[in-house]
Amino acid sequence: MKNLFTIGLFMICVQVVIAQKIDTTFYDANWKGVPTKAMASFMRIAITNDSQSSTIKDYYITGELQSEGLIPVYIDKNDDKKSKFKGHSTSYYKSGQKQSEYYKNDSCQFDGEAVSYHENGNPSYKIVYKDGVSQEETDYNERGLKITLLKGIIINGKFEGERTEFHENGLRKNKGTIKDGKWEGTFYQFNVDGSYAELEYKDGQPKKDYILVGLNGKRTKMKLNNQ
Repeated sequence: MKNLFTIGLFMICVQVVIAQKIDTTFYDANWKGVPTKAMASFMRIAITNDSQSSTIKDYYITGELQSEGLIPVYIDKNDDKKSKFKGHSTSYYKSGQKQSEYYKNDSCQFDGEAVSYHENGNPSYKIVYKDGVSQEETDYNERGLKITLLKGIIINGKFEGERTEFHENGLRKNKGTIKDGKWEGTFYQFNVDGSYAELEYKDGQPKKDYILVGLNGKRTKMKLNNQ
């Protein structure tokens, strides 16, 4: 009876092994396929079960986990930029600190919030997507303070929407609207002390007059060429 149980357990293990296919692919630093581990910077382990669903994990060639979570739709072993994935992804620095996280929908498009991180754990870049189209982008310094904020979309290769820049202390530096890649409408220039200037743009060109707004709210009309 013991021998039969041992044989039966062995057969189950064999079936599990047979049901899973393990595939290893090597990539260089640019995620181009290479034939040997000696030439590689990254290694991908893909496991496919008998239902043909796959899971993958990417590793630095030195053994540290580089990314996990994505579900492969198509893997290009020669150029990973042509591969298609869906699902949630988390990537890591060699230190183990989180490097990025994002989600791709069933159409393999970025959807929702995608965040990259400085190695100290603070956010580095954040993009909000809707069906693969960027709606909002925020850039951060190593202290986690905002550098720039873009709210809008790219049309014919040109950004259209609202752009805000920030001082090193996190306070707003300027804010304006971009249309067809050019400033349009009211542009605000903020000083660290809280005063600011209002400047009107038309088709990327500023008007000669601008308004200086003091801390007391007093508005003074100024000439641009007097700056």
